[in-house]
Amino acid sequence: MPDQLGTKQDQNTLTHLSKLGSRLLDSVVRRFSNPRTARRNRFILLVTTALLLTLFVLPSQHFSATQFKTGDIATSDIRATQEYLVEDRAQTEQRRKEAGNNAPLIYNLSDRVPTYLMGKLNEALSAIRKERTEKNTKSAGEWRNLLAPILDTELSDAELRAFTRIRSDKAVLNDAAALLN
Repeated sequence: MPDQLGTKQDQNTLTHLSKLGSRLLDSVVRRFSNPRTARRNRFILLVTTALLLTLFVLPSQHFSATQFKTGDIATSDIRATQEYLVEDRAQTEQRRKEAGNNAPLIYNLSDRVPTYLMGKLNEALSAIRKERTEKNTKSAGEWRNLLAPILDTELSDAELRAFTRIRSDKAVLNDAAALLN
């Protein structure tokens, strides 16, 4: 009997393994064919399939790091794993100077600004004093229309009330002059 697979013990082992496999398969089929647990079974099948596909795909990914020595010729393109900075200090310093020279002027120091502001403040206070002598009661909108062209800015209601409550123009002008100078 040369066509026999092996000894009697080998045949018994194969028979038991095949019976065990068929019983396991029958048990899985019975468990997954139960309609009461169909949703859970679909989820288990999804996770199992994803896990098996992951195990099949990942081993085929080759992450090999090739080592080169000075003078070796690469057979394919090699990409850097990180960004490398090679700084040319002389050129960097030159470009910084060029950028500083080409930057627009934002602030011009002017000696006339404090006197200009004092003039505008004096003009606004005299307009308020003049309107008060006429004994007219003005609304916030009327005060705003009067003072906005003089001060070249829009004033809030709180700022308007502060301006109209000033009693001593000289004290305010002296304090403003001390702050501006």
